[in-house]
Amino acid sequence: MSKAIFHVIPALAGAVFWWRVTGQLAGAGIAALAVAFAGILVIFLWKLVHVPAQMHREARPVIPVGRPTRVQPTKPLLLQQSQNGRILFDYSTNDGTVTVGVGPSLFPLKFSKASDRAIHFYRDGSAVVGVARVKNPKPKSRMAFGDQDSSSRVYTLEIGDVGLAENSSGFFLQLRIHAISDDTRGHEADSVDFSYSINGDGSSDFEALDR
Repeated sequence: MSKAIFHVIPALAGAVFWWRVTGQLAGAGIAALAVAFAGILVIFLWKLVHVPAQMHREARPVIPVGRPTRVQPTKPLLLQQSQNGRILFDYSTNDGTVTVGVGPSLFPLKFSKASDRAIHFYRDGSAVVGVARVKNPKPKSRMAFGDQDSSSRVYTLEIGDVGLAENSSGFFLQLRIHAISDDTRGHEADSVDFSYSINGDGSSDFEALDR
């Protein structure tokens, strides 16, 4: 409203000038009020348009220049849609489970910590209905799931061992343990490095994978 005074004062001065010249005080008063009202209306409209825009500009956050953006770490590998491959998996993530295969030949493989030379390998009782261990077989040697003990829920696989698994659709898988890391034994993280293959024809016979 302080700016409106600058409109009212000239209006009053104009009214006095009108009265001195014409002697018509009433007309001068009406003219002064009209000019003053017009000035106040102009100020009101100016504030209505410009003040919210100024407040909006002031409210916008200031983004510091040069500050690095925090990037979320890459999610662990949880699904390998292939019948064979090699995986390096952090078994401290996703409840120790990494899934391989596709469709009816899907295998959720569950691991847990044992040491940096061995790892526990599980059947979950639903998707994977049986697991077995073959102790460090020679590459290309023949083996069959039915010839191994599969009565336990968990087997401890050492580096070089082969784990066998049967899923609920009647498919079979083998995996070979290549390396194990344990973050309580001097390693930066928990991990298991293994290769695997799934028999797409439903056979339970395998040639052992390379070490």
